[in-house]
Amino acid sequence: ALVGDVGLSRLGLKILEDENPEELGEIASEEDLSSWAADSFRLRCLRAHLLPQPQIEVGLWLRQNQLANAMIDVSDGLAADLLQVARESDLTAELDAARIHLPEDMTLDTVLNGGEDYALLFTSSKEQVERLARSYPKGFQPYRLIGRLKRGPSSLNLLRGEERILYQPDGFDHFWSS
Repeated sequence: ALVGDVGLSRLGLKILEDENPEELGEIASEEDLSSWAADSFRLRCLRAHLLPQPQIEVGLWLRQNQLANAMIDVSDGLAADLLQVARESDLTAELDAARIHLPEDMTLDTVLNGGEDYALLFTSSKEQVERLARSYPKGFQPYRLIGRLKRGPSSLNLLRGEERILYQPDGFDHFWSS
């Protein structure tokens, strides 16, 4: 399951990279940022990148209520972090593309590989998901069931309708060497 938005931070970084650094230096407050952003979606992206909101309370609540078997913040990209969970669990991850929220005109690639999102990715059994549905606090950002883990080789499959694609993430890999 996933709590929070993914991909917005990457777009926020892209917005900043495309701008004049001198102009950015004049932004001194959230109000300045809001004016400079010019529209609400750009502001959401900039806030996601510059003022991230980690899902600490949700993570603590899930742990205290024993409703997650594994949890990770989405810092390296949704696909890379889900693959890390699959590898650590010796399981195959299946990510249902139809269940991934794509804000505005965001691409699936940006959502899967963005990183620095501070969203929370967690796994739960069927019983835990049933308990989660009954007791999840209304004040938290909603969670979305986006896929499943199953027996099989440590890998990530992207499901698009009936199509199953072995997916290689493009997110950050701390252990990659050239």
